[in-house]
This record gives sequence, structure tokens and C-alpha cells, in this order.
Amino acid sequence: MELEIRPLRADEIEALADALPAWRGLPLHRERFDRQESGEALYLTAWDGPDPVGHLFLLWQADPFIVEEVPAVPGIGGLNVREDRQSRGIGTALTLEAERRIVERGERRAALAVAVDNVRARDLYDRLGYSVVGRPRRKRSRVPEDPGEDCVVMVKTLVED
Repeated sequence: MELEIRPLRADEIEALADALPAWRGLPLHRERFDRQESGEALYLTAWDGPDPVGHLFLLWQADPFIVEEVPAVPGIGGLNVREDRQSRGIGTALTLEAERRIVERGERRAALAVAVDNVRARDLYDRLGYSVVGRPRRKRSRVPEDPGEDCVVMVKTLVED
């Protein structure tokens, strides 16, 4: 596997959507690409040759759910690795690249929200040095009929004072 991690390009949106369909049919890939183009975010994608195998969405200003616990910090979210490629270091590589980009931009910390019952993701973030802040809270979904899920916010200091 020759893994390449880079921001999504316009001509790759369809390939990404085919390999990693958006959750519940939401047009997430296009929306995230548009937010990247506006400078608000970075949509990192992992490629094994011509095949998209994962993605991670990095918001330069974390979403309100995270900001309630950790103000003024970039937020990592939307980490997804193709099921047949999981447990091969792709999620780790995407997260480490996001951290590198955060530091490169002059930021000192990163934060993320993860579902309380998402044990695999929690284990990954624990291994990478993220710590839970605050208590679990209900994170509402963008899909009206979905009640959301209980999440915790995790934060990591990337650059010490």
C-alpha cells in the first residue's frame, strides 16, 4: 500500500463518493470540498494509488459542539476509512497529517468529538494522546429524524508553551 494523504481536488469528489458514500445520503463530500475552497476547512483524503480509502475533515474553527468545551481551537471530524482498509494505520495517518497541518498553521491544540460508544475511534484517539474534557453530551444530527448520539470532546496539545 502506497498511502498518499492530501486535500481533496474537485475532480476527485465522485470517486470519493463512490468509495465512501456520504452518511444517510447527505452531500457531505461536495459540502466539505466547498468549505475547503472557502478557506474555512481542509478536507484531507487518503489514496492508495487511484483508490480513495479514507477521509478526515479539519475545520480551522471547531464546530459549536466542541467550542462549548474548548474555545478557539481547530476541530478534527469526519474521520472515515473504507471498511476493507480499516486497522491498517490509515486513520492514524490521516489524524497525524491533520495535526501537522494544524501546527503548520500556527495553532497549538486540536479537538474532536467522538461518540461514547465508538470504542475503536476512542482507542485511536487515546493512543494518539487525546484526552477527554467535560462530560458526555448529546450531539444533534443534521438529519431531522435522527436523535443524534452521546459524544465526548477530546483535546490534544500539539505544541507545548
